[in-house]
Amino acid sequence: MFLLHTRRQSGKGFFSVEIILYACIACATTLIFSTLFTNSVKRYKEAYSRECLLRQAVICEETVRHELRYAENVRVSGKTVTYTDENGKNAGFTVHKFGLYKKLNNGTVQPLTGDDDGAEQHTAVFVEPYGGEAFFQKDEEAIVMHFMLKDRVTEEEQECCVYVVPLATAWKDEYGKNS
Repeated sequence: MFLLHTRRQSGKGFFSVEIILYACIACATTLIFSTLFTNSVKRYKEAYSRECLLRQAVICEETVRHELRYAENVRVSGKTVTYTDENGKNAGFTVHKFGLYKKLNNGTVQPLTGDDDGAEQHTAVFVEPYGGEAFFQKDEEAIVMHFMLKDRVTEEEQECCVYVVPLATAWKDEYGKNS
């Protein structure tokens, strides 16, 4: 013991116990910082996914609500709703290959959901029916769109729901004619 004590005071070097202690402290510090970094990256990806889902839900809800509010001659099936727009042309919305699309009056479709890069093949964001119900339903005079937006990578999900009564239906008088 005397030999160790004099050696320590002389400052000629480290002992194996000190080296092991410093190595353990370095490993613990590295583990803590790597865990913090990994969790930060994971939380960032989840937050970004959540933001994308919320943005797409708002776009879907606003687009469908606005278009159906001014629609006439609305026809609803489980995955499709078609109508005559304010210009008298046929338009609508459809669910195809896990995405919601707006049917334009020139016969083409425009995606409302999916990846931000517009990829159509295997998108990370997809739509799924809410509670096993149809995507589009007719509830007396109202049209209901209800589905879940999901992210395959982060498994985040966002409910998307619109309940709208077309003005053409709302403005009918007691005789069934538009006022």
